[in-house]
Amino acid sequence: MASLEKYGWDEDWSEQVTLACRHNSQLRHSQPGRVGRVDRGACVVHVADGQITAASDSLRSQRVVAPATGDWVLVNEDEELGWVVDLVLERRTAIVRRDPSVDVVEQTIVANVDVVVVVHGMDRDLGPAQIERFLVLAADSGARAVVVLHKADLCDEQGLVEASGVAEQLAPGLPVIVTSVAGEAHRGLTELRQQIGKQETGVLIGVSGAGKSSITAALLGAGEVLSEIGRSDGGSDGGADIRIGSVGKRGGRHVTVVRDLYQLPEGGVIIDTPGLRAVGLWAADAALDEVFSDIAGLAEGCRFRDCSHRIEPGCVVAKAVEQGELSADRLLRYQRLWEELAQQSDDREERERRQSRGRHRVVTTKRVRRGKR
Repeated sequence: MASLEKYGWDEDWSEQVTLACRHNSQLRHSQPGRVGRVDRGACVVHVADGQITAASDSLRSQRVVAPATGDWVLVNEDEELGWVVDLVLERRTAIVRRDPSVDVVEQTIVANVDVVVVVHGMDRDLGPAQIERFLVLAADSGARAVVVLHKADLCDEQGLVEASGVAEQLAPGLPVIVTSVAGEAHRGLTELRQQIGKQETGVLIGVSGAGKSSITAALLGAGEVLSEIGRSDGGSDGGADIRIGSVGKRGGRHVTVVRDLYQLPEGGVIIDTPGLRAVGLWAADAALDEVFSDIAGLAEGCRFRDCSHRIEPGCVVAKAVEQGELSADRLLRYQRLWEELAQQSDDREERERRQSRGRHRVVTTKRVRRGKR
């Protein structure tokens, strides 16, 4: 599978395929590939011989999860259906959020990424709450995170220094990189490229207009970024087909509508994503404490294990705020995210109870009907 190595294929993935085929002999006729795009029930999949389009929702599939961009899958060509995704290999990492269009359901944005690049455009104010939410999303994925302050050309140096300082406080220990792709004098791309190894996958996440597609085009060597659309080479060898919105003082215009996977020229893979309007966290309690490790560390000294850090006696966190050792705003943002996760957990349990009651009624009804016959 040497031709798939450029997309991250390794011995561990090969072992997964061997075990899957051993468990289900029908999969022995399938071949592995990596999902480059999912769109309306179909997947663009990179396979050893190039690129195919496969149905992602076939009834003959052996899958238990829906494929997402970045997944490794087994595909097979059916005489009647054409190419079909038969199996999604077990994911190493995944960026998961609460599906904004469905009631209390998780949604996998991308899978099997090693580096999550949180992109913020410097054509707008730096919002700590927004950055922290993206960092929790990244930490929960199992991948490592990088913060990128993009469009440096739209901000003076003093502003960049101040923004970098804030980002470093929000993401202690994580790389904070300042970038720009305006004109010929690109900035920070070498440092960003070094964060993604030759066998690794990076993904760019952020709000609409942050400049994710511009960064992707620059990393791919797509030449000067045009105001409306970048290079369109197509093909199966990682050619770029990247739409880029015009950029001005009021920010970039949202253009990307699907999640696309591209092969980087020097090795590795990058995934460009649409702007995330809704970033609902999903069962990310541990990730929340990781991103807010300063508060989580202090909380270990609180008198009560379930301390909310508001009115409880013996609260070490509240004392740190009173003494100026911890920002009251940061604590408030932590409390809001914690409450969101707690409410989500309650909603999920209630939804499962309703579904369970529904299944019980169906089973009971069938039994009664059989008894009357």
